[in-house]
Amino acid sequence: MTLLSTRPGARVMRPEYGCDLDALTFASAGPTLEMLAELVIRKAIERFAPRVARVKVHASADPEDAARLFVSVDYTIRRQQTRDRIALVVPALEMSEAG
Repeated sequence: MTLLSTRPGARVMRPEYGCDLDALTFASAGPTLEMLAELVIRKAIERFAPRVARVKVHASADPEDAARLFVSVDYTIRRQQTRDRIALVVPALEMSEAG
């Protein structure tokens, strides 16, 4: 989904369009980061993808690499009532590792 990979400000004619996952890049790994990732993604979809309904977002830490989150988004296309899922990996680097 282009929406999730677009940074706000990247589109000249629609500067607010996008999903600000980059804001989470230096957040500490853990349940709070997972919840924030879910919230940021869900809010972007609700705002910019009106044809999508019944959005469920789940984020979980990669058990082998704490610097990554696995995210899955389950959704339904309103008109066709078609269900689909996308999955992505979001980098998340703790502040202590950034220095």
